Order: sequence, then structure tokens, then C-alpha cells
Amino acid sequence: PQTVVVYTLSSAFNGVQRNWYLLSHEFFQERSKRAPYPSPMTTLRTLRYFSLWNQTVAALLQDLQPDVYHCMDYHAALAPLYVPKECRVPVILVLHNADYMGIVETDFINNRFWQTVPALRRLGVVFNLQKSAIRKYATFEGRFNMLKAGVAYV
Repeated sequence: PQTVVVYTLSSAFNGVQRNWYLLSHEFFQERSKRAPYPSPMTTLRTLRYFSLWNQTVAALLQDLQPDVYHCMDYHAALAPLYVPKECRVPVILVLHNADYMGIVETDFINNRFWQTVPALRRLGVVFNLQKSAIRKYATFEGRFNMLKAGVAYV
């Protein structure tokens, strides 16, 4: 298991309490100021980044039980798939980059494991999800798509 450090920032404005949760892990540090997310999307390490990010967000959703989950685009759209049914919260999904649409081109990943294990199985291992969940919620037009999970959940 990976350890993610969670930092909390809070403020109040007009009587409304606001909280922000900042996640820290070595995977999350591998980006530049010009690119807030790792690139390219065709590396196994990048998929692991998004897997850990979504699983951490899901753990926070379970622990905090917010009134609503404000999901900012495809980056954390898989998180609801990790939350048990009894802990689920309403989701607001905001799209910031409609051209990208959350598609991940997994065919270009050059890794021995990746090339020798069937597609749904390897995605299941990396994302810690059942093949049936990936097929139903994270596959669109035959490709792995993180945004579809958020859309299907909403």
C-alpha cells in the first residue's frame, strides 16, 4: 500500500466553512508548473498516478462524508467507483477540457507486463478495480476512459 499525506486548509466566508485537501505523494510531485498533471498519458507510471489519486480521493469521500463531491474533470472521475454504496455522495462533474474527453491510449505503453497480460486484466491490476467495473464504467468506444466513469456515475 502507498502512503499519501493529506494537508487541510480551511477558511470561512459569509458564514460558509470551506475546506481544501491537498494530497502529497512522490507520484504527485512528478509534474511541472506548466503541466499540472503527469505527461504523457501513455506511461504506466502516469496510470499509477491516476490510480493512486482516485483511490485517495475515494478514501477521503468515505472518511469525510461531504454533502457533495465536486469532481473537477476526468482526473478524479474514477473515485466514485472505489466508494462503497452505503458511503456514496452526490457528484457534480465539471468538464474543463472537452476536447480531451478522458481517453487514455493504453496501446502505446511499452512495458513487459503491459504487453503480456490482457487489457482489462492489466487495467484492473493498475487501478485496483474489477474487470467488470472497468468494462461497464471506464470503457468508451473500446478505449479506457476515466471521464466515462464520472459520467456513468452521475
